[in-house]
This record gives sequence, structure tokens and C-alpha cells, in this order.
Amino acid sequence: MLFIFLGGVFFFVTKSISRSKGPEPSGRRRRAIRGKDSPPRACEVSFWEALLLSATYFTSGASSIISSVPQEFSPLGRSRYVVVILRLLGWIFFVLFLTSLGKIA
Repeated sequence: MLFIFLGGVFFFVTKSISRSKGPEPSGRRRRAIRGKDSPPRACEVSFWEALLLSATYFTSGASSIISSVPQEFSPLGRSRYVVVILRLLGWIFFVLFLTSLGKIA
């Protein structure tokens, strides 16, 4: 959980995620900021979306049944290395989990 949270925070703070697709059809909604209406930016990614991306990359190494990598987000620049590290950590912890299950049974 810690690695997923740290990955999500990293992606959100550095703004190193971009949307591959255009905004959704419901993107015409407007939000109020300081009393003014402004349209949401197309490349803006929320904290929860960054956390989702981090969690899916962490668990994607274990099996495609557990999760799949969201196709609408893509990491930019050096965050691609963070994605590789998250996948490797996911593999390592999955192997440790299976090993511990084997020793118990």
C-alpha cells in the first residue's frame, strides 16, 4: 500500500501523466473557481486517477486478471522509470506472497 500511495503522490505532484485520449463526452461541465466558470483542462489528472495508475502498474506485473493498465493515461519523461520500478516491486511482493503461502500450506 505504501508503494502505491507514494507512486500516486509522485505522479500527481510532478504532473508526469498525460491523457492519451481526448476529454470524455461529459467534459462540457464547467466548474466554479473563485466565482468564475472555467472549463477543465484536457491534460489535468486528478489525485485519484494518479493513485489508480500507480495501483494498476503495481499489480499489473502479477497477472492480467488482477488488473489491467489504463490505456487513457501514459507516463511522461522520467516517470516511465518509476513505472518500471513499481512493476518490479509488484513482482517481488507477489513472489514473496506466494512463497509465504507455500510455506504455510
